[in-house]
Amino acid sequence: MPTTLPGGYTDWQFPMTDEATQVFKTAFQGFCGVGYNPVAFATQVIAGERYAFLALGTATTHPARQLVAVIHVIKPLQGQAHIEEIKQIPQDF
Repeated sequence: MPTTLPGGYTDWQFPMTDEATQVFKTAFQGFCGVGYNPVAFATQVIAGERYAFLALGTATTHPARQLVAVIHVIKPLQGQAHIEEIKQIPQDF
């Protein structure tokens, strides 16, 4: 049973929906350095909507480096979705 608090994020949703995928793609237009592939998302209602994406990434280094991140994207009521924050998750395994 979901336990979302008022003003909080929804539970993580698997798989990605078409709408969430489009928000992610819009926010990352022109982004360079790491290619991210979102695997799950959660949302929070604000003046618009805030998305949290769980994503796997590949840094464009030689050799390529794999990483995991939580990415926060804002989709305002008007205008384009944009990246608010990218937090890399340490991989100690």
